[in-house]
Amino acid sequence: MKIAMIGTGYVGLVSGVCFSDFGHEVVCVDKDPAKIAKLKDGKVPIFEPGLEALMTRNVAAGRLSFTLDLAEAMRDAEAVFIAVGTPTRRGDGHADLTYVMAAAEEIAHTLRHYAVVVT
Repeated sequence: MKIAMIGTGYVGLVSGVCFSDFGHEVVCVDKDPAKIAKLKDGKVPIFEPGLEALMTRNVAAGRLSFTLDLAEAMRDAEAVFIAVGTPTRRGDGHADLTYVMAAAEEIAHTLRHYAVVVT
């Protein structure tokens, strides 16, 4: 299965790496050029034991890649996961879904084929 993972934080990166280790083709996308550059250089920007080795193995196998381009990430994807930040909203402590809604809107404007969108 081809998967697009939007967001390369703890949830997105770990999920994307694990899906690729299960044999799926995964493209992780993020808006942060510095983070994508680090990932392309094989550097994991978060602490998760064993993640770097899994990431390196799956990049080498051609099942895992990283990009800044949402359209590229979603090309032929059968599933698109939204794994962007949900910081605490000021004042009431609820999750701020601004980034989730923005990602969903970008998907709606970019996706040109049927795919399951997972939040």
